[in-house]
Amino acid sequence: MPKRGARTPEDLAWISLLSTALVAGYLGVVCSVEPSGWARAHLHTRFVMTLGYGHLWASVWSGRGGAGRRPSWRAAAASAGWLLGYGVYTHACHAFEPLPFVLLGVSAWHTFENDRAMRRARLSRRGGLGPVSRLRRDGVADVSKAAVASALVFVLPRLVPFVDPVDVVVAFTLHHLLAWLIFVVARAVHQRRLGATLRSLAWLHTPAIAVCLVAGQALDLSTYLFWSAAHVAHTAWRRRTSTGHRSA
Repeated sequence: MPKRGARTPEDLAWISLLSTALVAGYLGVVCSVEPSGWARAHLHTRFVMTLGYGHLWASVWSGRGGAGRRPSWRAAAASAGWLLGYGVYTHACHAFEPLPFVLLGVSAWHTFENDRAMRRARLSRRGGLGPVSRLRRDGVADVSKAAVASALVFVLPRLVPFVDPVDVVVAFTLHHLLAWLIFVVARAVHQRRLGATLRSLAWLHTPAIAVCLVAGQALDLSTYLFWSAAHVAHTAWRRRTSTGHRSA
C-alpha cells in the first residue's frame, strides 16, 4: 500500500510545471515586444478571453447531459440570476474600481485547487476531476495562496516598474487555462482519442473566437473576471459530490 503523499506512477505534477513555463515564456515575449502596458493589456485580453470563454462554454456544455441535466426552468432562472448579478457588478465597479481584481482571488483559488485535483487525477480514467477537497489544510492553503495572488496585483507593479496589473491577472488566469488544456490533451493521447478531442476543442472555441473578433472593445478583462467567478461557483457546485466531473 503506497504511503500517503507518495507519488503514483501517473503523477501529473508536470502539467502545472509545464503550464507555468509556458505562461512565463508568453509574458516574457509579450513584455519584450510591447513595452506599453496599455497596448499589452489589449493583447492579453484578446488572447486570454479567446481561450477563457471557450473554457467557460465547454464547462457549461459538458453538464448538459446525463446526471448534470436539470429542468429547463432552473437553467433559465440561473441564467437570469447571473445576468442580473452582472448588471449589479458593472454598477459596483464604478463605485469600487478594484472590484474586478478582487474577483481574481476567486479565480486564483480555483487555479490552486484545480492544480491539486489534477495531480490526483488519472489519465486512464474517463471524465474529469474528482470533488473539491474538503480537507481543512487544503482549503486554508488554497485561500491563503489566492489572497497572496490578489495582493500581488497591487503590490508587484509598485515593486517592478515595467509590470502592469493586467500582467499579473493574466499570469494566473492563463496558467489555469493552459493547465486544463494540457490535461485534456494528455488524457486524450493516453486514451488514443486525440483526434476527437481536438475536433471538440476546436468546435467549442470557435464561438469564443468569433465573439472576441466581433465584440472587440465591448469585451474587457473585468467582464471576463465576472464570468470566470461565475464559472468557479458553477464548477465547485457540480464537483461537490462528483467523482468524474469534466470541467475545471
